[in-house]
Amino acid sequence: RHFANGSQLDVIGLAVERLEKPTIAAVNGIARGAGCDMALMCDIRIAAQSATFAWSYVNFNLIAGDGGTYYLPRIIGMPRALELFWTGRTVGATEADRIGLVNQVVADAELPAAVTALATRIAAQPQAAIEFYRRAAYQGQTQDLYSHLDMISSHMASVR
Repeated sequence: RHFANGSQLDVIGLAVERLEKPTIAAVNGIARGAGCDMALMCDIRIAAQSATFAWSYVNFNLIAGDGGTYYLPRIIGMPRALELFWTGRTVGATEADRIGLVNQVVADAELPAAVTALATRIAAQPQAAIEFYRRAAYQGQTQDLYSHLDMISSHMASVR
């Protein structure tokens, strides 16, 4: 399915959302625009120390069309997201970690090993529980507390 802008990333974003498995973005170097949006689609983001992020569409009188306006406010909060959208300012890895944009910052040379170690640790856990946690966490963002607790209680035994 394509949206008004015809972007392939909109299809990718929907596909990533429907995945049952965890996704980890390894951000190395410069992430701009759609590259930032692709990282935001992932459940976890690990950045190399040299990584930088910017939603610089505003500099060209454009609007982010690949999910950035959906994901970024949910991850770092509305005021920070709007500041980044409105200014196009570049965010370094240290600031990205401080504002919750990334989960972890590692030395550039350590990025592949850090991502592999985290993926291996997650993969060693019971997969039914991992998949349910992912689904429950995302569904919980749009449910009221009663509905969420009802869903959780009806599935607790199935992941034991």
